[in-house]
Amino acid sequence: MKKERFGVLEKQPPVLWLKAVLIEAVTAFLAVLLFSVLLLFVPAGFRYAAFFATVSLGIGCFFAALFTARKIGKKGWLIGLAVGGITFLLVTAIALLAGGGFTVTTLFRMAILLLCALIGGVLGVG
Repeated sequence: MKKERFGVLEKQPPVLWLKAVLIEAVTAFLAVLLFSVLLLFVPAGFRYAAFFATVSLGIGCFFAALFTARKIGKKGWLIGLAVGGITFLLVTAIALLAGGGFTVTTLFRMAILLLCALIGGVLGVG
């Protein structure tokens, strides 16, 4: 008997994943709006803008993984890792195309996105 490892991800309709992308984009946008208002009134300037952008993506990953795991109903950790990993790959590809490179910030971004999405996926099932 063949053991299914990733079958739960493959059997889902594309509409579910598109809804997750939409939820991630909207929540990340709202978090960016909130942090931009915060940066407007804090005298520190834009020194923390990159950090807040990463946290905004993390919030988006959390809610996307939460939604997807709640709809699927099992293997939340795998769903969270998939959502966080795909988001990280997309953001890193865009950064590389824009002329950036791999830095310590890239590793920090990977850790934040994977952790937020993992927590969202686990909470979505539980």
